[in-house]
Amino acid sequence: SDITSCPKNNSWAITYDDGPGPYTPHLLDALQAANVKATFFVIGSNILMGGASSLISAFNAGHQIGIHTWSHTPITTLTNEEILGEVMWTGTLIQQLTGVFPQYFRPPGGDIDARSRAILHAIGLEVVIWNKDSGDWMLVDSETEQQHGINASTVSQEFASWIKTPPDNGNGIISLEHDFWKDSEAAAPACLEFVLKAGYHVQPVGDCL
Repeated sequence: SDITSCPKNNSWAITYDDGPGPYTPHLLDALQAANVKATFFVIGSNILMGGASSLISAFNAGHQIGIHTWSHTPITTLTNEEILGEVMWTGTLIQQLTGVFPQYFRPPGGDIDARSRAILHAIGLEVVIWNKDSGDWMLVDSETEQQHGINASTVSQEFASWIKTPPDNGNGIISLEHDFWKDSEAAAPACLEFVLKAGYHVQPVGDCL
């Protein structure tokens, strides 16, 4: 089954999707200042198009690296061969740069079905979704933000509301954020501060399980 939350109620796995991007180094600095490790689900083509140094920096700082496909295409729309290509190209590039082939995969948009899941499991990958979506994927540009009525402050308030009303099944949290866009990255430090002040144990997905 897919991983959607941390089992312990005081655990919080913070995850960032869609990088590496131009603002990833700033986020890495913020995480280092807070002495926090996170999970980055990376896009292969972004690594190739200038993100390699950020990927290596994230790995060397002790963050966990996961696969988020090569092109951010919903995998249920792909053939078996295309899914393998998206995953293996990305995983192989990560391994070339870090020496480690990732253990975890996140499907773009959380889009997955039995067929694609079976392929991922067959090559040894575990599927990670989330139980809290920050909505920061709407912080792409001012027009989109106005359209959805969202800004960095409303995203951090989402975190505050999750802390006030934690999951009722007693589990911890796996939260979804993004490090590719300027405004989504800018919102991240305040969100992290809410989590740390609430006393949660923040860790990568692989460590909270």
